[in-house]
Amino acid sequence: MNYVAIRRFLPPDADTAVRALARDEARFVPATVTGDASWRAGRVAHVEGRPEARAVAEAVLRVVPFVAYQLRVDAFAPSRCEVQLSSYGDGDYFRAHADDGSPDTAARVLSWVIYLDLVKPRAWYGGNLCLADDVRFRPEDGTVIFFPSSMIHEVTPVAMDEGDGRWEARRFTVNGWVRR
Repeated sequence: MNYVAIRRFLPPDADTAVRALARDEARFVPATVTGDASWRAGRVAHVEGRPEARAVAEAVLRVVPFVAYQLRVDAFAPSRCEVQLSSYGDGDYFRAHADDGSPDTAARVLSWVIYLDLVKPRAWYGGNLCLADDVRFRPEDGTVIFFPSSMIHEVTPVAMDEGDGRWEARRFTVNGWVRR
């Protein structure tokens, strides 16, 4: 198995808090990558250290032993759980990449993504998470996907319903990495 999916992952208080944080458009900045800037289009909020991020990290770290076992990842002692928010609007994407491909990220072992729909019904489509083994996830609200940080993955382009420019209508995730 190359991934683990868990529905309704976050405890209700953490879920509510992180969704409120995602609604704060001013917190988000253009997403960047090392190297070719055309590799990614979207926005991120660096929320490391905030109480909302700590609550998410605690939920993630609680399941690391189970997830590592399911993914057949060698046992490791987590040293840190990084947390950020990501937002993708019309035309945004993240091309194929691994999350542990640089000296700064080499200690990442597990990557994870929790999907957050801030409005219903959704005003966007696309934005699938595609893993190297041809697994394609249609984002499902409240579900977390764990996979090895070394796995090549991408986010397909997002398309918004015509004329819907609301911030809350975008594709949102709280995502991050567990380091050894």
